[in-house]
Amino acid sequence: MQRLNDNDLAKYIDSSTPDDLLAYFAEHNVNDRITVEVGDRFGVEEGADATFYGTALSYAIWSNKTGVEHIRTLIHEGADVSFEDNLQTTQTRSAVQFVDEEGDERGRIEINLLRDTEGEKGALINRTHQHWRQRDRTDAEVVTMLRQERLDVIADYFESRDPNSQITVEFPRDDIRYIGPVAGFAAFDSHVPNEAFKALMERGGEINAVCRIEKISDTRQYDQDAVLHQCSSPAKVQTALDAGGMPDVRLINDVLSLPHFNAPGRWELEQRLVNVASEQFQDRHLHELSNPKVLVDLLMMGHDASVLNADGQSLMVNAVVSGDFLRADALREFGLPMNGGAGQHPMDHVVNKFNEDLAYSNGSVLHLESRCNRCVDYVVENSEDPTADLVGYMKMAYGVRESKLQSLFDKGADSSQVDLADIKDERLQGIFNNQQSNILNRHIGSQDALISRQQRRM
Repeated sequence: MQRLNDNDLAKYIDSSTPDDLLAYFAEHNVNDRITVEVGDRFGVEEGADATFYGTALSYAIWSNKTGVEHIRTLIHEGADVSFEDNLQTTQTRSAVQFVDEEGDERGRIEINLLRDTEGEKGALINRTHQHWRQRDRTDAEVVTMLRQERLDVIADYFESRDPNSQITVEFPRDDIRYIGPVAGFAAFDSHVPNEAFKALMERGGEINAVCRIEKISDTRQYDQDAVLHQCSSPAKVQTALDAGGMPDVRLINDVLSLPHFNAPGRWELEQRLVNVASEQFQDRHLHELSNPKVLVDLLMMGHDASVLNADGQSLMVNAVVSGDFLRADALREFGLPMNGGAGQHPMDHVVNKFNEDLAYSNGSVLHLESRCNRCVDYVVENSEDPTADLVGYMKMAYGVRESKLQSLFDKGADSSQVDLADIKDERLQGIFNNQQSNILNRHIGSQDALISRQQRRM
């Protein structure tokens, strides 16, 4: 039978026998989305234009022209009996949309089929839905459930099933395969919300169960770690700790290497780890912390403030170059000098980083300059060695600004330490010439004043 358009299909559902539906959907997808004009179902007060959004099953349930046998037939043909009510998203639920005479939407009424359908229809679909919810699911279906379904569905399912049962999930794009307990997958997969992971832990998930992550293309390459070390977000780590996980150096490494430096909950998690396992932190961890208070707490406990990172930067220099001025302020309040206690000039590092980024920017200068200027502003404002900062600033490959130079001059920077022969920009040469002339004039003026005083004494 030829496929009907949506409006004709709705009329066919209303007028056909169950056997007719069986024949039609033997050839067509029963779960296709349909949009049906149903303005004739409502009184004048609702306006003439109304549209039903849903599927053949949801339409048959909603329509008063069908019976329970129509519903049973559609279910037999494979109609989706999740009714989308169990999903976390509400974007595709069945609904009726009203439109007024001017074409403006007057409101969308969501249809909760499971709650609002009465009589035999209601009893049938609720029984069917409950059976669907409680069915044993394949690995792929478990993945979909954990990622998309409501928390109560997940909790109910694992009320009678072991969250430590084994599951295998492939991530072809990343060329990896997960093999391990369901709870470990929930911790590992970033698409599974923390609340779903928490539900599994509350149902008996084992925090130390072993998970295996292997390459699909070469299974000899793999890692095996406990569920505790699979957590993909700060919130999940908190859940794992609540479930009895014990912080160790490995967990701290995991937390500090999470992809998003300022991920939600990161600061609170770092504080918790310091509170319960400060002895597990090492000096090298100081550079990876995002919470300024935690950083200062560890320094006050005796960690080495002069420790350098892999780029040879001190804590202070790394904070400034990264544009993390909250960390830089915290370090200054702690008493760390701008050179980070390692004798470094932050301006040199800022300029070097800008020049390196500029070489790979493909012309995206404005964004780099804006970011660099914020770092330069911070160094200038808090400069403890204005002459060294002036010399460093003049090495910037692009965008040296007079206002920054003047600020450093005002702080006492010695302009004579910059070799004017290295300055190709005539405007900048003029600025330095004027500055040195001003210094010379002030010097001569002070000498003249001294001579005048001596003459008066004579």
